Parts: sequence; C-alpha cells; structure tokens
Amino acid sequence: ASTVKSFVVGTKKFCRWTENAIQSFPLLLIDGEVISDTAKNMDHVARRSAAALTSKGDLLLVASDAELVGLTIPQLTVLLRGLGARNAIALDGGASSQLYVRNADYRVREWDPIPVALGVFPRSRTR
Repeated sequence: ASTVKSFVVGTKKFCRWTENAIQSFPLLLIDGEVISDTAKNMDHVARRSAAALTSKGDLLLVASDAELVGLTIPQLTVLLRGLGARNAIALDGGASSQLYVRNADYRVREWDPIPVALGVFPRSRTR
C-alpha cells in the first residue's frame, strides 16, 4: 500500500520508474483490502469501469453493460474481488463508460462521445 500512496506525479521517484501513467479515483482495493473511504457517497447506481491486477499479475479491464441498471462503487469492488483482483481503481463512470474487445465480439457501447481512451495492445514480437 505504501508504494501506491508514495507516487506523486512530477517527483523524481515517479519520473524514474514511470513510462506512461493515468490517474483516476477512487482506489477500490490495495493488496486485497477494501479501501475504507470507497463507500462514502458512492452508493448511486451508474455504469462503471475499472482496472485491476490479480495476484498472478493479470490485468483486468471491466465495464458494466447496463442501460437501466448499473453498479454502485461498493458493488463494483465486490465484483472485482470475485474476479480475483488484489489491487483495483475505478475509472470513468456513467454515460461515457465503454469497453471494446477486438476478436471477442464484445462491446459496451458509449452513450456520450469521449475525448481520450486507454488502449492495451500486445507487444511486438520483434522486441
């Protein structure tokens, strides 16, 4: 947990160890433990998206696909733990939450256009 909290954008430690970064809120899980502040004022239902890491180091990118019913932040946290997440952070929520998985025939469609997206691509085999 101290590693997560010690990174401040622009500091020497951050710049030395970081190639690319994004920020978001709130943190949901650190080392498998629910962050106590997560549930405060986060009980409204909405479309949600999150990024998480499992104990094996697998990256989970999730988005709820619900036009009428979504998730609360505590429900999202429970879902991520159930998927094996040890560390997790909520990403965008609401009408701009979306997910696209090429070759998996799966997409959570947007309701609003977005100016920025996070993409994950396989590394080149020629590296």
